[in-house]
Parts: sequence; structure tokens; C-alpha cells
Amino acid sequence: NAADVERDYIERNIAATRHAYRLDGDWVQYHDYPGIGTKNPGDVPADLTTIANVRLLDPSVLSRTFTQQQQLKNFYSFADQLDLDRYRIDGQLHDYVVGVRELSPDSLTGNQQDWINRHTVYTHGNGFVAAPANRVNAAVRDAANTSDSNSGYPIYAISDIASQAAGRQLIPVEQPRIYFGEVIARGDPDYAIVGGAPEAPPREYDTDTSHYTYTGAGGVSIGNWFNRIAFAARFAQHRIVFSRAIGSESKVIFHRDPKQRVQRVAPWLSVDTNSYPAVVDGRIVWIVDAYTTLDTYPYAQRAVLSQATGDVSQLPRAKEVSYARNSVKATVDAYDGTVTLYQVDPDDPVLQAWMRVFPGAVISDERVSDELRSHFRYPEDLFNLQRAILAKYHVNDPREFFTTNAFWSVPSDPTNDSNPTQPPFYVLVGDAQTAQPSFRLASAMVGYNREFLAAHISADSDPDNYGRITVLQLPTDTLTQGPQQIQNSMISDTRVASERTLLERSNRIQYGNLLTLPIADGGILYVEPLYTERIPTTSNSSTFPQLSRVLVSLREPRTGGGVRGGYAPTLAEALDQVFGPGAGRVATAPGGDASAGQPRGTSPPAQAPAAPAVTAPPDAASLADAELRQAVEDLRAVLDRLQRALDAQQHPGG
Repeated sequence: NAADVERDYIERNIAATRHAYRLDGDWVQYHDYPGIGTKNPGDVPADLTTIANVRLLDPSVLSRTFTQQQQLKNFYSFADQLDLDRYRIDGQLHDYVVGVRELSPDSLTGNQQDWINRHTVYTHGNGFVAAPANRVNAAVRDAANTSDSNSGYPIYAISDIASQAAGRQLIPVEQPRIYFGEVIARGDPDYAIVGGAPEAPPREYDTDTSHYTYTGAGGVSIGNWFNRIAFAARFAQHRIVFSRAIGSESKVIFHRDPKQRVQRVAPWLSVDTNSYPAVVDGRIVWIVDAYTTLDTYPYAQRAVLSQATGDVSQLPRAKEVSYARNSVKATVDAYDGTVTLYQVDPDDPVLQAWMRVFPGAVISDERVSDELRSHFRYPEDLFNLQRAILAKYHVNDPREFFTTNAFWSVPSDPTNDSNPTQPPFYVLVGDAQTAQPSFRLASAMVGYNREFLAAHISADSDPDNYGRITVLQLPTDTLTQGPQQIQNSMISDTRVASERTLLERSNRIQYGNLLTLPIADGGILYVEPLYTERIPTTSNSSTFPQLSRVLVSLREPRTGGGVRGGYAPTLAEALDQVFGPGAGRVATAPGGDASAGQPRGTSPPAQAPAAPAVTAPPDAASLADAELRQAVEDLRAVLDRLQRALDAQQHPGG
């Protein structure tokens, strides 16, 4: 039959595809996983680490919150998509939502838009801002007035000019000025003129009380007439020739987008669509993932590595490849724009060939500093490609591959209908062997044309195990719900639905990233933050998202069981509703400062509602008692409404 005829070709295709995308050998480890918890999380050391570091801040939601609370001036802004990275503070590793306060050329107003001001005064941003990803300043208690409170907001660690002068930087930065970045490069045309005559006073805006003169190595001199005329023609701007603001030591800085700079330095590499800032050895740098690719690799399946959109629209459009390796990490200095290429995969033959063509262009792997390596993340573009490949190519048997019965699918995004697939997510979880925090990029997978969970894939970003992929395979007949099913279960919960109706009267509701976390020695814990944003009442009022609630869901710890749901202002309270009283104590509580010494969670207040199972009653006696109490309260409420209705009929109009 057809399967037998195709067998040899399928075997070659499987082997070649796995090798082309580094999904063979020891790089991918498969483990059977029941999908049903067998232990209490408190008895599993790795779970204690995972729960303490559950990420509640979504970098795709909080850009406007960062901008409104840390903007300082109208012409500063943060990237539309913030980033996640980890820092070791006082010996403890924690993940942070990070961004840099960049100059936003599009935000200049009035006289700020004058050519002199736009290109010679407002030239750079100011500072690196980080917020612990697992907590906010305070829990939001009043659902009806969430946006009127000062709760539910990030706790900031700021490394800028002011904090440098005051000597109070949690993440020390020696040079906080940002001349190269994602936002600053949006200017059209994209250039700044820095420096001037030797004795001229500083003219670049630094703070309200000080100005600055750029001293970096980056930029092209326009101190002579030939260069001035050349750049005047390049930017079609005659003022470059005649302006008195330009002197013998002036430079022009352009091509300020980090990804574009890497692409121009090494056009033989493909770059990731997402660069991210990091503080390395006291300097702010942009880290850009770069790939070696081949258009044709014998027998390998072709795939799309990435699709350049948005602020990388000027880069070459992505194309199909049949070989991809993240063999190079590039850094771009945010102050002087220096581009450095580092080899991170010494076994890649394609990179080895390019290094022979361009000797000295790429720094060898052994010269990567430990601090820089500690900020390397597994890239999202490559992970997206690999999980799409693994959806099919985890199958070993050619006949089974031919029938497609064992294939998986990437789940649709349960929180964003416009997203065809759920984005992967960075998390800090407990290592199963050591219980130490491990920074990983993860994703759920569902069955082929089904919504039940089929697998959990995670890629390690830790230096010792960088690039190792772990696949937890659930049974093919699993009833463990996938992301879309869990989202529907959580938002249809009566507690969530009733409060959402109240909130939507004056707020916009936005669900954050739905995290899928292995827990309880075989179980899957789903955690999702809920953000609210006050609907503006006037045209000039500004609103921004705040964390208001946390939703938690877990499959019952028995075969055929239902789903337990938690919904509360804090993760600790939601976990108590799912696992029983005291389970949330290990969760990190709101409050404190941005350092690594976060407070532990506390037991929920007495008025916190107990959580019945969404689809089936829990086995635990404590949860049964909680459900009974809730049922009594619900019945009392129904009787009260019935009594009021009878009174209204007996005394109409009165």
C-alpha cells in the first residue's frame, strides 16, 4: 500500500528534518507525562520554586503602564512589546519585565519638532527599567473601583541618570543614555547630530537641569565640508550645511535600530524579529539572535523561520528555509552602537564556512563572558519553527507518520482572537532535578484537530543546558484540557462572569498570557492574569492596565475528574482555592521592593470566596466543605431575591 511504498522516503525525511533544525540526538528529550497530579505541590521541591516565581506581568500588555508611570517626559517612551530577562540579585535568580526609556521622535510636540531641536537637542533616551515579573505593588480588592486605586501596578527598579547620581541602582548601569534602540529608530528620517565645536557648551537634553555632549565611538564625522554636503544630500536637508549647531567635532548617528545594524554588518545572517535589552558589565546592550539558514537541505521539510513585521518592516521579508541554526548572538551597544557577533554553536558547519569567508567577523564561543551568556534567551522565532516541526516530526514510525493520527497542533491563542496561534512564553520554573530556578521558553501543544492537551514543550535558556528541549507527552486518550478549553472554563465560572459584568461597566478587560506549568508530579497548572483599564471619560485622560485578578485552573487528581478553578486578587488566594488552605503560602505576595528579597504569600482573608470545582466536585474533604459553604451562600442569595420579588408583588409601587 501507499504507506509501505513511501516508507523509505518518510524515514529520510524525518531524519533530515530533525537534523536540519537540531531536533535530533540529545537535543530533544521525550518524557511520558500523565497530565494528572499525583502529589501536593508543597511536597515537590521544584514546585515550590515554580509557584514562587509564577509570572503575573505580561510584557505584551504593560508597555503603556511602563510609559505612563516611568515616562518622565512627553518625548520618552517604551517599546510596544516589553521583554523578559533574568537577573541575579543578592545571589537569587529572578525574572524581570524589562525595557529602556527611549526617545520617541513621534512624541515631540510644538517647538520640540523644530529641526534643530529634533536632531541636535533631543538625541537620546534615559535609562533601563525593570520590574519583578511575579508580583505587583498591592492587590486590588474592590472590583467596582479597581482603576481608582494605586494597586495592581509593577514595582520598578530604575537605572537612569538620576538614580546613577544618587547611587541607588539595583541593577548598576554605568552609561544610562540610549542612542540606539527600537523606538528611537522610528524617526523619519532616522538620524541625530551630536557633538559640536571644541569649546561649545553641551546642547543635548539630558535632564531639566543639565545638557550633555556625546562622547561615544559611534557615528560618522561631519566636521568637514565634504561630509556635511554628502549627508545634506543623503537626508535632503540643507540645514546640515548651514547650521551653526554643527562644529568640527560633530557626528551624525543613523541606522539606529539594533536589528538593522546587525543585518547590515552581517547580511549573510537572518535576524530574529525580537531584540531585547540587557545590562552586561554595567552597559546597556541590545541582544539580537541571528541564524544561519539554507534554502535547500536534502530531504528536509521546508518551514518559515519568521515573518518580519511592524518596526522591522524594512528588513528582508522572511522566506522558507530547510535548515536553521541559532549559531550567532549579536550585541549592539545602546550608547555607541557597536555591533559584536558571538559564535554560540561551534558545531554548525554553515557558520564555520562563513567564518572562513569573513575571518575575524565572529568572536569564538570561548570568548563569550559568563555575564553575557547568563542573559542569552532561547529565541522565539526558532522555537516557533521547532514546535511546528515537532508537531509532526515527534513521530518515529513511518506508517504512523503517513496516517497523521499521532500529529499535534499548536493551540490557538485563547486570549487574542486575531492570533492564529498561542505565542510561546518565558517562565522561571523549578528544575526537576535540583529545584533551582530555570529560565525556559515553553508552549502547550494540543492533539491534531483537537483541543485536549497533547504535550508540553520547553527549551532551556540556562547556560549549562542552553538549547536542550524537553517534551512532556500526555497519553493519546488524555482528557486534560488544552488552553482554549481551560480559557472557556475559567471565564464561564460564575464568580468570574458575575464580576466581569460589574467591571465592564467602566473598565476594559484584558486577559494576560495563559501559562501552562507542569506541577504536582504529573499535573498541569494553568495561570492567567486579568488586567483592567478604566474607560476614559474625557478625550485627554490617560488610562493604562493594572493587574486586578488571577485565574488558576488544575485538573482533578483522579482519572475522569473535572477541573478545579481559582479566582482571586492574588495568586496565593487562588491557589488556596484550588489546592486547599495554606497551599498559596509559597507564592510571592504583592508588595516589597524590586530586589530579590520578595515576601512570601499569606493565607487569604476571611471574606475570600471558596472555589467549587468547575465541572466536578473535589475529592479533598476541605474542598468539599468549602463547596458546601458556597452552595449554602448561593442558596441564601436566591432565597433573598425570591423574597424581594414576592414583596414587590404584594406591595406594588410602594
